Amino acid sequence: MNDPAIIVGLFLIFGIVLMLGIALVRANQRNRQLVSGINQISGNFSLWDEQGRLVLFNQRFADDLGNAVGAVPPGSTFEHYIRTRVENGLVPESRDDAEGWIEQRLEHYRKPAGAFEIRMGEDSWNLVSERRTNQGGVVIYGVDISALKAAQKTAFESEQK
Repeated sequence: MNDPAIIVGLFLIFGIVLMLGIALVRANQRNRQLVSGINQISGNFSLWDEQGRLVLFNQRFADDLGNAVGAVPPGSTFEHYIRTRVENGLVPESRDDAEGWIEQRLEHYRKPAGAFEIRMGEDSWNLVSERRTNQGGVVIYGVDISALKAAQKTAFESEQK
């Protein structure tokens, strides 16, 4: 056991384990910084990988799911997310034809092409932008435009009178 090669080998293993531990701590710190920064975004943010699985999201995304947030953990598919929204009554347009709305939304997700408006609740609207990432995933960002939609409605009703 006093063999110098064994002692040197043990020190090398210890050094490698120590370096891996330090790298892991640094990676965790960077991850916490990234999550903290994403949570400062005022809109609804989510990142989906190339298989359509949820990677990362901010607090606004979670807030928009309300009580259903626990049903959509990281790793959930985009289809599962959309179906959860529909099943929990979070998509007013889907009431008459849930499957049709789901298929239309999935088609848009599969071929992201910029910004579009989506109704989030009875009087709640988001302007949503979907973009493909370099790795084949999709980043989705939604901004609340409810006040703008209400002003447009008021202006339209005034014009009608």
